Amino acid sequence: MEKRYKTRIYYRDTDMGGVVYYGRYLEFLEIGRTEYIRDAGMSVQDLYEKHGIISPVIEVNVRYLRPARYDDEITISVQPEKITNVKIFIKYELFNQKGDLLCVAHTVNGSIDRESFRPVRFPDEFLALWKQT
Repeated sequence: MEKRYKTRIYYRDTDMGGVVYYGRYLEFLEIGRTEYIRDAGMSVQDLYEKHGIISPVIEVNVRYLRPARYDDEITISVQPEKITNVKIFIKYELFNQKGDLLCVAHTVNGSIDRESFRPVRFPDEFLALWKQT
């Protein structure tokens, strides 16, 4: 299920040309993904503290279509595309306040044991949250 979150572009997000620096888009993806998990009733910290799991981005792809600019209000659309026992595939779309599509992105997050750094199965409750939202 798609969910949307809003944030604003601040001066710190822009480069000398007054547009959002390309690397900052990854932070917007992180905001969307974190809020999606929080809305589903869990937090990234819960995953770490209760289950000993970290969920790093192991793949990312971003297609930049239009620039975001200082003081724009952007909407981050987050939509899980595929969920396995050890990976979550997520699609993102970012829009400005006019509704212009700024970028399309995809991430793959893994499930990694925080001690061994080896892949482990996501907890059932975590998988259920992604599947129901």
